[in-house]
Amino acid sequence: MPIVREPYQTKKQDILTAAQSLFARFGLAKTTLDDIANAVGMKKTSLYYYYDNKEAIFSEVITHEIGKMLGEARDAVVGATHAVDKLLAYMRARVGYMRSQVNLHGLAAQVILEVRPLLEELYADLLQQEKTLVKEIIEEGVVSGAFHPCDVEEVAGAVLTVIHSVELMAVEDASTRSRAEIDYDRVEQQVTVILRLIGAGLTCQSPAPNTTP
Repeated sequence: MPIVREPYQTKKQDILTAAQSLFARFGLAKTTLDDIANAVGMKKTSLYYYYDNKEAIFSEVITHEIGKMLGEARDAVVGATHAVDKLLAYMRARVGYMRSQVNLHGLAAQVILEVRPLLEELYADLLQQEKTLVKEIIEEGVVSGAFHPCDVEEVAGAVLTVIHSVELMAVEDASTRSRAEIDYDRVEQQVTVILRLIGAGLTCQSPAPNTTP
């Protein structure tokens, strides 16, 4: 009887799904190619037909996750009206996605800290997509008259710095205190306050009515 082989892309997806779960549970350093191969019922040597190394698998897993996050963020932004609300919608979608992934995969704070430097090094181009989205929101606000003219590049960078910094502080706090969960409610509250302040500084106020007789 002839051997029926799974389609190439189907097998790659099986590998990515298994690897994502293992990376989430054990981190990049502790997850081995043997672990991934065993999880999908294949030999380690067979993995090399699909990926050159463990880092290549990790790269594709994160690329996929960032793409999903940006897609959800864009959908959330479309549903908002004012530019400030769009910034808040983007932030909430981003934080909400991170929260769901942490809860779904049982991600430990230490695991997130472990992969963060590699994530930033390998995916600068993907993180640039996030900046592009924020710039689009700000530019739209300027064009519509909701925001004052500003250095869009600088403001978008500031918004992302705020979000990333508050998230990192929450992860480090959970790791330091050995807490079971990252306090994403606190992250959202803190970032909301700061984004509202940034938005207030950018927002064009309606002119006061002329009461002179």
